[in-house]
Order: sequence, then C-alpha cells, then structure tokens
Amino acid sequence: MWLKYAQCKEVVERGWRSVEHPATFSTRTKSCEEDLKMWGSGVFGGIKNRINFLKEKIQKLQAMSPESHVLDSIQNYEAELDDLLKKEEIMWFQRSRALWLKEGDRNTPFFHLKASQRRNINTIRRIKTERE
Repeated sequence: MWLKYAQCKEVVERGWRSVEHPATFSTRTKSCEEDLKMWGSGVFGGIKNRINFLKEKIQKLQAMSPESHVLDSIQNYEAELDDLLKKEEIMWFQRSRALWLKEGDRNTPFFHLKASQRRNINTIRRIKTERE
C-alpha cells in the first residue's frame, strides 16, 4: 500500500542517504526501516480514528435538513470514508499475508498442510474426451 504514495520513494531515498560513510547494507536498510515506520505511522496511523470520526460526522449531517451544502458535505465525507475503508482493507489483507508467511516459515506442518491443500485443489484428476 505504501508504494502507491510518491512520498514513499522519497522516504526510502532519504533514509538510504542519511547514513554516514562507511555505511553497510545493514545500516542503510535499518535507517530506511526507521524512516518508513515514522512516515507510515503519520500517514496511516490514525485511519481507524478518522473512519469513526467520519461516520459520526455523516450521521450528524444526515439528521440535519437536506440543504444543498449539507448534501455536498455528506458526499465529500462519504468519498473520504470510502477511500479510508479501502486503505484499511488493504492493511488487513497485508497483515494476514504477513502472518501467514511468518507462521508458514516457523511452523512447517502448517506450511506443508497449506501447500498440500493447494496442490490437491490444482490437481487434474482426469481429462474428459468428447466420447465421454
């Protein structure tokens, strides 16, 4: 999700260059990691709070009289809410993938079970001909 933001590349470049020489790959990646965490918490950290705020704001506006400026505000807030909900969905999807990878690497029976299930689903048991 971070890669959809132009600032992400700038944060990585800044983190990479901020390490003094002689710099190792490890120190540079650590610097990038720290910069990305700070940037990410600022950009994505308050998504849940913002979603709740927008939901409450929309409910209050919907209780008001349906004037054009109120309807415009509702429409703007709903568009922002949709955007935030998509971002939240992507975040949860990425977290679930990270958990699967982590558990799959540490728990070989889990990993093999998932791989076997996938293999069974993808197996071609037989091919039908026109005569059958």
